[in-house]
Amino acid sequence: MKSSSLQRILAMGTACIACAWASHSRLYAQIGSGWTEYFPSKTIQQVGDTAYYRYDSSLDIEVFKTFDGDERSEARVYDDYTSGKRQFEGYIKYYGGDDFAVTQNFGGDTANHAYQTRAFVDSGGSLRRYTSSVLATNVTQVWVRVNVIHDVNANTVAVYINGAYKGTWSGDDPNGPGAVHYHKYGVYMNGQTNPYVMWKHVKFFKK
Repeated sequence: MKSSSLQRILAMGTACIACAWASHSRLYAQIGSGWTEYFPSKTIQQVGDTAYYRYDSSLDIEVFKTFDGDERSEARVYDDYTSGKRQFEGYIKYYGGDDFAVTQNFGGDTANHAYQTRAFVDSGGSLRRYTSSVLATNVTQVWVRVNVIHDVNANTVAVYINGAYKGTWSGDDPNGPGAVHYHKYGVYMNGQTNPYVMWKHVKFFKK
């Protein structure tokens, strides 16, 4: 599916989405209290001849898609941190692809990342922590709220889906704070499966 088809999908139901979000946004905020929202800059990393990105500022929706031979279409957020707590929040809609990363807490002592959310085609579209722990099912073409809380000092990553707690796992900092981390989101890996997601209202918090 190329840009013309993506534009048609994005245009469909614009008024409905906007109205639904007006009421929905009043019901939800970041997980927990004491957080401060911050506004880091970012760049869009498009690796591959057909990697696709589009931003609709009227709806605050970002579209990420890759095709066979592409590596990524992904936002690299410039919020590098080595300690404290950081929270990612955003709403994702999954359209297709299999086993690709949609969020990353990049950096770690023994690996390249402390955490990944990945999307899969099974179970009506699913989100998992890496390839194992299932976070949500039946997410195809449904807006899903994702909150990822990285506590560097405690070496943990906690995940919430639509406000519901899904688990806490190691953050891959066995030697304590010091590794440089930052957020990424969009589409990464397995371009041959035609990964395609939308993200809206992505926010970042710290304390």
